[in-house]
Amino acid sequence: RSLAGVVGIAVLQPVRAGPDRCLVAVEYQYRDRKEGQQIELVRERGRWVVTRLGQTRFIKQPVRWGTPVEQID
Repeated sequence: RSLAGVVGIAVLQPVRAGPDRCLVAVEYQYRDRKEGQQIELVRERGRWVVTRLGQTRFIKQPVRWGTPVEQID
């Protein structure tokens, strides 16, 4: 996956799925849309390793990125 066009990335609170496994939701902000993806991490030999990338999903935005505050009703 390319990060071309990404203007921001948000990493949400990890959720433990076991002693050596966690799930992290990541949101990719583009100028015209926002996409989300769940990433699975597993601890191997003391290091966290990405073991699975979930399917990318579209996230509806109430306001388009970059909209001046005075234009929001």
